[in-house]
Amino acid sequence: MQLFGRIHPDTGQVVPLPFSMTGFSPFNIPLCALMIMPGTAPVVASMYQVMNQTMNAGFNYCNRNASKETTTSQMVGGYVGAVTAAVTVATIIRTSINNSPRISAPLKRSLGAFIPFPAVASASMLNIVLMRNGEFFNGVEVYNEDGTSAGVSHLAARNAILTTALTRIVMATPIFFLPPAGVAILERTTSLFKR
Repeated sequence: MQLFGRIHPDTGQVVPLPFSMTGFSPFNIPLCALMIMPGTAPVVASMYQVMNQTMNAGFNYCNRNASKETTTSQMVGGYVGAVTAAVTVATIIRTSINNSPRISAPLKRSLGAFIPFPAVASASMLNIVLMRNGEFFNGVEVYNEDGTSAGVSHLAARNAILTTALTRIVMATPIFFLPPAGVAILERTTSLFKR
């Protein structure tokens, strides 16, 4: 039954477990946990962003709408754009926080745990838009209830891309925002995490 859920509806091929819906959590959550660890060196944090966007690019490709061809340049453009966005956003935010004389060291540490959220959300959205821009411009095949082709729809493609891009922000929230927020609240209200 699990294998059936890993069959791509357009290609009929088995989606590799790390890039399937059933494999996304067990393969990506450990990496996400590393990304929100406070005090991570900038080079290591950038490496985690690259690893995460590599995972996301594989996931996006393996679960794409394959009714239209995805070119190698679209895949590479999506990947490079997402990695560049993730590392750039994370670096800019980290540098701004660390160089601010008005932010105390404990607050800098707490704020550092939130950096992956905007980096991952923006990179994931950009990855979707760049990787699926062929669908955006050319439309996608749509089908009737009986499975026969009803033609190509540009509106369906645009709605799918927009919905997927917005979903990436929603998906990133419980992973990259809620745990650091919970720790920040606990640090302020208890002495449990104080050194």
